[in-house]
Amino acid sequence: SDYVFFAATDSFRLAEKNFSNDIQEKNIFSILIPLKNAIELIRILEEVSKQESQISVEFNKNEFTVYNSSFSFFSRLTEGIFPDYKQFIPKNYLGEIIIDSVELMDVLRSSQIFLSRLNDIVLEIYPKEEILMFKTSNPDLGEYNAEIKISKNGFSDFKEEKINLAFNLKYLIEGVSRI
Repeated sequence: SDYVFFAATDSFRLAEKNFSNDIQEKNIFSILIPLKNAIELIRILEEVSKQESQISVEFNKNEFTVYNSSFSFFSRLTEGIFPDYKQFIPKNYLGEIIIDSVELMDVLRSSQIFLSRLNDIVLEIYPKEEILMFKTSNPDLGEYNAEIKISKNGFSDFKEEKINLAFNLKYLIEGVSRI
C-alpha cells in the first residue's frame, strides 16, 4: 500500500505525521527538504488547501516538485540523511493523562504573563489526585499557579507523589495549538 510519512525537527522539537498505518520497511526511501523551502511550501499549501485538497509530488535524487492545477513549487533537495530520532522516543510509558484541550490552552496562554527570560513552565502531575499543576515565575512580575483536573490511564507502578516536567512555554503552546 502507499505510505507517506513526514518528520521535522529544529533540534529542540520533533513533529511527525503519518498518512497510512501500513508500512513496508523494504521499500522506504526519503527526501530531505531545505528548511527555508519547507516553510514556503507550508505557506503555499495552507492557502491552496482552501480551494483544493489534491496535490501531486514528483522527485528524484536532487529535486522535487509539488503541484496541482493552481500552483507549482520546485526545489532542490538537501543532501544527507534525516537523523534516526526514533531511537530517542521511549518504547514504554508510565501512564498517560487526558486533558481538556481548551482548558489547557487557556492556562498556557495565561501563564505567559509571568514568564522568566528562559520561557520556562513547570508542570507537576499528581496521578493519585488526578491534577496537573502549572507554575511559572518572574522575579519582576511574580508567580503564576494553576491546576487542571485530568483523567489518567496507567500509573499503577508509580509510587511517588508527583512527576515534575519543565518545558519552554512558547514551544509547548506552539505544539499544543497545532494538535
